[in-house]
Amino acid sequence: MKRLAYLATLAAVVLAVPCPTVADEIDDLARKLNVRPRWHGYKPEFHYTQRTYAFTEPGGIVRRTWRLAMDGPRYVALVPDDHLQLLGFTVGTAPTSFAMPAGRYVLDAFRGPFMPTQSLIPPFVRYQSDGSSNISRTDHFRVGGTSMTLVRASIRRTEVVKKYVITVHEQLGYMIEGTIEVTFRKPDPATKVFTTDIACSGAFQPWPNQWVYDKTVFCPAGTTDVLAYANNTAAMARLAEGEPLTIRDGGFVAYLNAKDSWSPCRTFSGIGPDANMTLDPQSNMLHVRIPIPPEKYNDPNGYRQVWKITERLFSLPPEIVTHIRENAKPAMPAGDGLVIRLGRTEDFEDQPLPLDKPVRGLAWSKSTTPPRLLTTRGASGKKCLLIEGKTETNVPAFVVAPDIQRIHLRPATTYRIEAMMKSEDLAADERTAYRDAYDNMAAKMQIKGDTPPDFQPLYPHAEAYVTANLHDSPSPDARVVTRHRTTVAKADNPAWQKVEIEFLTPDYDTYLRVGFVCHSGTAMLANFSLTEVK
Repeated sequence: MKRLAYLATLAAVVLAVPCPTVADEIDDLARKLNVRPRWHGYKPEFHYTQRTYAFTEPGGIVRRTWRLAMDGPRYVALVPDDHLQLLGFTVGTAPTSFAMPAGRYVLDAFRGPFMPTQSLIPPFVRYQSDGSSNISRTDHFRVGGTSMTLVRASIRRTEVVKKYVITVHEQLGYMIEGTIEVTFRKPDPATKVFTTDIACSGAFQPWPNQWVYDKTVFCPAGTTDVLAYANNTAAMARLAEGEPLTIRDGGFVAYLNAKDSWSPCRTFSGIGPDANMTLDPQSNMLHVRIPIPPEKYNDPNGYRQVWKITERLFSLPPEIVTHIRENAKPAMPAGDGLVIRLGRTEDFEDQPLPLDKPVRGLAWSKSTTPPRLLTTRGASGKKCLLIEGKTETNVPAFVVAPDIQRIHLRPATTYRIEAMMKSEDLAADERTAYRDAYDNMAAKMQIKGDTPPDFQPLYPHAEAYVTANLHDSPSPDARVVTRHRTTVAKADNPAWQKVEIEFLTPDYDTYLRVGFVCHSGTAMLANFSLTEVK
């Protein structure tokens, strides 16, 4: 009770302090470009409402009660337990109605960019309808004049106070400014790193009708440059395999709208020289890691260390988007890569694609390497993918699957996979070598007293098909919900053959992983398509 009382008092004190506006590079750009103050003199009518949403999860219906920040009739931000999601960029574009998408609450269905709030605060909060929770953490959400403030505070081995102020910036529109203040007490806690994620659903979606951002930009440490990479799945895979990206104090990360319109942006101030980011190429999410300097003690007895940073979430106006696009430098050398596009027929005729072209889909990391493109054997054109695997003793089939594929499927929806495949038998000497390899392995095992596995025979003719497994999350090792496979292309027919399947998804959001399979030979793939059946 004492701890809760302390936190409540602390939160009240923080609420009484005006929000400090920390200048960063976007402020400098706004002044330099003389960005029009579209909302000068505008007085928002902030308030909030609370709603209960029902989500269909793999285990059944789950209900969560969350708050929504509003400006008059406009929905500005969603406030779950662990982040803030910006729903409206400007007073003119903020939605006046808001409904959760059918199914689950997952990143792929987010309506806008988000700012995590859980780092250094216990994540296992369970709020009741009356606002109470099961841990000693305060969560105040109050309206004060032209701003709305959320304070999240916690005490364990550290005192953490996070204040998030929602305002209308006269040049940048709706803005969330977060001030994070952490007080450590000796003995020092093991956690000396602040982490946060930067992501936006429209910056990675493989479905062509769901993405709006074509380029990601960031400010590396040690320079004054702004670097950019195309939101290209193969390019992101290539960039992710290098050293972690850095971000400088006062710098930003932004997803640029393909139409040079309002674009989500995050800025950071007070982060020090060692902040870095790792890129997840499947979601175009940047995992930010900000070390907390151990030497910053402001208590003369050395018992307290206070560390503070400021981060902001808002949207860049078209003037700044255009300027950044024209002046950003490439974050990686020129090149090309294989990206299998969805929502269309991928005939591979223009593959591989330049890495600076914004395109989403299925891809392979450089360390995994994509399959070979054949240039003279296509089904309807000149190109196709060669489906071949590494020879293994007593393994007659192999799967060629993109290691980077995040395919979000809507609940209770029918999807269709079609492809042209052609399989070819092994030569007679290769079939003999396959049996001989097993016999040699079995003989060696028997000499050691081990029992060899049963022989896995080759089929009389090679077969090729596409697998389609539904998972309950985008993680590669997630639970498989259902397994599907297309019809089969057999090598006793020398022509290209159509393989296909239709399947219905469960009543909750799932993630598809596809694989291209050949048994007892080699195969080729062309004219692949994954589409939603309307």
